[in-house]
Amino acid sequence: MNEETLWDGSHKETTNPKALTALPEVRRLLFEGKNDEATKLAAADMMGVPSGIKSYQTLGDLVLELPTTAAATDYRRDLKLDTGVASVSYCVNGV
Repeated sequence: MNEETLWDGSHKETTNPKALTALPEVRRLLFEGKNDEATKLAAADMMGVPSGIKSYQTLGDLVLELPTTAAATDYRRDLKLDTGVASVSYCVNGV
């Protein structure tokens, strides 16, 4: 598990204020097939501020120890892109 303030010390706003204004132009360029121009504009105006990723340490490890059981059925993995929540579900012995 990670948490950026463990290393950095506090929350910082990294949203680029130019990003929302640049988005329509980047889209227009992409739809026109001008990928290089779109990439340059997105790199200049849509990346976070600062553009580098901060280093941080792990918050901890999560270890789940489950008893050995019968084979699982109905196994499913999900990632909700709008919330960033990942989940796993399955059925073992009817549960």
